[in-house]
Amino acid sequence: WNILLTIVSGLKIFFEYNSDDEKKYKKFVKELVAPGLKRIGIETKKDDDENTVRLRAILLALDFYAEDMENLRELAEMYDSDYEKMDAEIRTDILDAKLYLQPEFLDEYLTAYKNIAEPEIKFDLLLAMTLMRDREALVEVMKLLEQPEVVKPQDQFYLYLYLYRNPRVKDLVFDWLRGHWDYVKKMSGDKSLDNY
Repeated sequence: WNILLTIVSGLKIFFEYNSDDEKKYKKFVKELVAPGLKRIGIETKKDDDENTVRLRAILLALDFYAEDMENLRELAEMYDSDYEKMDAEIRTDILDAKLYLQPEFLDEYLTAYKNIAEPEIKFDLLLAMTLMRDREALVEVMKLLEQPEVVKPQDQFYLYLYLYRNPRVKDLVFDWLRGHWDYVKKMSGDKSLDNY
């Protein structure tokens, strides 16, 4: 499935964002992962082995890309504003789904990101914010790139990369990097950007 994830991700570049061909491709991806998700389920089970946990993560990532509304709604229903109460194995998927269906939660995510100390939860929130579908909201998230007091420099590189992968703002993120290259070099210090 890791190979499949790599192939699916690689093939995405051949489809123009929001084109009929991309929609067909998403439908294909949804049909591809549906049997696996049906077999193992969305929620983590006590008897899941490590392979099942990894497989679920890959299938949910592909399913999110495919915009499977039924699974997105099911995941969003698992949302809890006490992030530690959510199943850590699928917390990112829950946060993604909630924000996908209710983009107005962005403010809550931003506030939580600024106030939560737990690094795993912070990372899950950051990732969810970069996967939004609304360009205007993504522009708000991009502002975090210039807030090292909020997003640590090492996390800003991941923020940049995840935003760059989002076709809705890829152009803006690339322009931001070009316009802020000296800032990025200063932030990275003696660390190579290749590390990211």
